[in-house]
Amino acid sequence: MQSIFDEFTQQPVILRNGRFVTETRMKCHGTFDFREVGMQTVYCIVHSEVYTFFKYFKNKGIKNINYMAGFPEHSLKVIQTLIDLGFHSTHEIAVSQCTINPLDFTIKALKRLSMPRGYREIENLWVKVDGRKQEKRVITEMNCIIKTAKGWESAGSNVDTGRTISIMSQMLKRRLIQQTGVHAPEAVIPQEKFFKELARRKMYVYQDGEKIN
Repeated sequence: MQSIFDEFTQQPVILRNGRFVTETRMKCHGTFDFREVGMQTVYCIVHSEVYTFFKYFKNKGIKNINYMAGFPEHSLKVIQTLIDLGFHSTHEIAVSQCTINPLDFTIKALKRLSMPRGYREIENLWVKVDGRKQEKRVITEMNCIIKTAKGWESAGSNVDTGRTISIMSQMLKRRLIQQTGVHAPEAVIPQEKFFKELARRKMYVYQDGEKIN
């Protein structure tokens, strides 16, 4: 929840015409039809890809980058209400004879809620590239679909975080990644092998509607 609250309250940084600028979250949004998810309204949030994509792909002529995320409408309203009421605050408040951190309280209270019976999630990690090649406009869209894993229902679609780190760790051990130091994944990960490992974990990647792993 702390990360989600940050996404809702921090001003996002975007790349606009080759320059990093801050943007108000409510101005930087759109509604899209996501594969296997449906229509969702998404907003720009703070995320490292805005910088790393520009760092590694600026020689391709990249000029504009937004990183966006969205939630179902019912979740969006609840999260915004918690923020409006101050439940995301880290400033301690006095309650009877003690002090509490509202954020800590919120996280612990939410953890006490039981998982709804039959609960499942679907996440779509989505990239859309819009540009020009040989004076012609070219649009490419990629989607990675992640679903709740059996036995890991409480994690929802968050299993994608652990799975991808596991794949990269195994690649390091097998020396499939040769570079040393700190790098963003797009700079050093062998993509075809990585996508193949994603498929083994039922994380399927589509390019322009065609499954590629």
